[in-house]
Amino acid sequence: MGVAVAASLAIGVFLGTLVPGGPAPGMLAGPVRAALDGGATGALGAVRVTGTHVVEGGMVCRSFAAQEAQGSMLGLACRAADGWRLRVAVAHN
Repeated sequence: MGVAVAASLAIGVFLGTLVPGGPAPGMLAGPVRAALDGGATGALGAVRVTGTHVVEGGMVCRSFAAQEAQGSMLGLACRAADGWRLRVAVAHN
């Protein structure tokens, strides 16, 4: 079941890049981006920011959990000049 959640996320990110005006590959959009932009640790809809980390070079990264009907996804995204880039995501039941 965890593989299905990860696969659906990957397909969603890929399909979102095919929509005109959609995010570039690896870029986050929708509720995940909105939660990451919020800045505070906490929940926004089905997405919860679980931590904010400043890494080498001053880049800001945030860990998050996104809940879906099939399970949840845990991820880490870092802020680039053009938006949030997904660095890693794993399915969690």
